Amino acid sequence: GRVVKTRRVDLRVYHRRPFTPAHRGNSFRGLLAAVAKRYNAIDLDMLVSFGDVLVCTHWQDLRKDGYRSTTGINLERRRTKHLTMGELGTCVARDHDKRRKRPYRIHSIREMFEQADLLRQSTGVALTLCLEVKPDPRFKKAETYAQLPHWLRHFGVDFIVMSQPRGGVGYDYLDAARAAGCRVMVQRRGPVRWDRLRAGDLVKTGPWVREVRA
Repeated sequence: GRVVKTRRVDLRVYHRRPFTPAHRGNSFRGLLAAVAKRYNAIDLDMLVSFGDVLVCTHWQDLRKDGYRSTTGINLERRRTKHLTMGELGTCVARDHDKRRKRPYRIHSIREMFEQADLLRQSTGVALTLCLEVKPDPRFKKAETYAQLPHWLRHFGVDFIVMSQPRGGVGYDYLDAARAAGCRVMVQRRGPVRWDRLRAGDLVKTGPWVREVRA
C-alpha cells in the first residue's frame, strides 16, 4: 500500500465548548473567544444559501441551531438552502451574546473573513478559518468554492476547507475544494482514506494537525 509521511504543523483549532449551541462558535463572538484563548485557528461550519452564498451555520434545519425568524418565515418548512442570505440574516438565536447584549445572527462566510481581518488589525492575531463543509451536493462542485481564494487575497485571512468523511463520503467535497485552489483538511472521525489525500493536505486528529508530506 501507499506509505504516507506526515509532519505536525502549528495549528491549534478552537471549537466551541461541547454541548453548547453551534451558533455561538459560528459568530463574531466565536472569533473573539478563539483569540482570547490563544488559538490561531477556528472551526466554522459552512453551508450554502439559496442563491449560492456561503453561509456560516451548522444545520439545514435552523431550529436545531436555536434560530427563530423575526419576519415570519416558517422555519419548520424552510431550510438554509431554501433561504437567501438576506432572509437568513433576519433570523436570530434564542439566547443572546450577553457581552454585547445582542442576539446571535447568521453571517456569510465573507463577513467572517472581514471580521477576522479587523480582529487581526486590532489584536495582531491572524486566525486561520477552518471551514467545515456540511452536507449539500453543491459542495461537490469546484465553483462553489471559487470566492474563497479571492477573499484570502482581499482580506489576507488564511483558510482551510475541512470535512469529516464517513467512509468514502466527504472526500468528494475535498476534491472539489482542492480543484478550486483551496487547501483542504480531513477532520478524523475514523480511518483516513490516505489514497484520497495529496501532499500538502492536512489531517486533524483531536487537538493535533498533521500535513501530508508524501
